[in-house]
Amino acid sequence: MRFQETASLAKRVREQLGERFVVAARPEHPYLLAPPDLMIGGEGLLTAVFSPNSAENRAPKLLRTRLVAARLALPEHARCALLGTEEFIYRAGEFLSLDDFEIVLSIDDPRGLADKAANESIRMQRLEELGRQRKVNSERAGRALFLSGVAERFDRLTDEKHNDASWAQEIEFVLFRITTRETPGGTEIKEPGPLRVNRWLYPFHRGEQILMSARTDNRSRGLFLAVQTIFFNEYSLDMGVPYARRGALPIVFPDQKHQAKQSHGTFMRAASLAGLIIGPAGAPRQVEKFIALEEAVRTRQLRKDDLADWYRAH
Repeated sequence: MRFQETASLAKRVREQLGERFVVAARPEHPYLLAPPDLMIGGEGLLTAVFSPNSAENRAPKLLRTRLVAARLALPEHARCALLGTEEFIYRAGEFLSLDDFEIVLSIDDPRGLADKAANESIRMQRLEELGRQRKVNSERAGRALFLSGVAERFDRLTDEKHNDASWAQEIEFVLFRITTRETPGGTEIKEPGPLRVNRWLYPFHRGEQILMSARTDNRSRGLFLAVQTIFFNEYSLDMGVPYARRGALPIVFPDQKHQAKQSHGTFMRAASLAGLIIGPAGAPRQVEKFIALEEAVRTRQLRKDDLADWYRAH
């Protein structure tokens, strides 16, 4: 849904609900790069509304990435609503479980959306299990954010100077060499959905761990796609509850320092929510060292000073 259409829908719903509720179109959230299209809150109720964008309309399963992130970032009691054309809802049923949403409505029924948003009887049915999985994910997120912070510290220490596309190619070569050496039979991932080789993102498998090289621009499309990739491939949904795959945290290595309008902190938080570590940027010679660091501290309690000493010593 285009922003103008979203804003118009928000206005109609706001008029129908009155002053008891607040309706926000595409609200910003510190952990979400792609937030719900609408948030409706009031009287102790909170509803996140998802309407497919152009990419999601072509491939409905992509909507799952936004839904997973929202379930992990928004308050547990938030109800999730799917709002689409009847044709989209019919197609989405083949790729998504509509049971992952508390509300499924036709976009031609805005009155129905207002009524559902004000309905106290609609609840997230697996609230206790959602709380458990969010706790598990918060531990992954904390570790990912910590290690991304460590990588950022050593970005500043590297003496490597950026050289346009050459750094991206060198990082890809290093990852290919590492994963080929450790994973017999090839490593490059070729899957449908966001996880595919393109000019922004090159993913590789190292056993069960995903390692990625991301090319950046002023929109940080490579990092954005990396976050989508992990939510899409590393999480499953069951009745609205997201489950992360067990195993080593994925790492993405950008080819240069962050330069998007959105703050680097926003990308770090959004990546951490997916359990994704942002490794040293524009530093091919740091890649193997950082992977070894992540592996060395995988089961240890993390202390930044100890990690810094270890990193310098290796």
